[in-house]
Amino acid sequence: TVSDEGVHALVGRLIWEGQTIYRDFTYSHPPLLAFFLGFSQQFTSSMLPPRLIYLFLNLSSAVPLFLLLRRLNGNAIAALAAALFYVTYHQMVDHNFRFIALRQIANVLLIWFVYIGTLPKQTPRTLTVQILLGIASSLVMFQSAANLALVSLAMTVASPRKQWKRTLKRYCIVALAMAAALAAFFLLFPGSIEATLLDHASRPLVERLG
Repeated sequence: TVSDEGVHALVGRLIWEGQTIYRDFTYSHPPLLAFFLGFSQQFTSSMLPPRLIYLFLNLSSAVPLFLLLRRLNGNAIAALAAALFYVTYHQMVDHNFRFIALRQIANVLLIWFVYIGTLPKQTPRTLTVQILLGIASSLVMFQSAANLALVSLAMTVASPRKQWKRTLKRYCIVALAMAAALAAFFLLFPGSIEATLLDHASRPLVERLG
């Protein structure tokens, strides 16, 4: 397809054909989304099944978003309105839900990360889930690591003062796990730093007003 989706799907197919990403061909993003699109092509050449999964993930993430917002403000009507705004936002419905893209997958992972982090009972299991969500999010789009850092800080500050130290320790563990995963990625894939970081830094600035 003539869209970002087409690029990710092509990269995924090349990976599953045995080529080495960043060495045999160029790709300016982390590999996780492309890897799963390539995996889907082992069963069907149609993009419809992964698109339906992608659409389901985006729409179903409105459920934890609603529960999270209701817990934060205690108003179910306001939380429902906010969740409905998310899934009916013109940019999402007219454009982003129609083909598979990085930002929307990162949105889903971010919503679940925050929802898990605000559950009343925090256990080693919820910490493990947040670590996996954080690693997956950063390997979909590096910039999402900054979003996760900001919401982690917000959740730490919003927790009862006597729990600040414990909550901060929790998110430091998540951050270290994400940093270790990214370091392993850069080490295991030669050329990935140049392709995913330095290439973007060397590109000319473009008009961003729109």
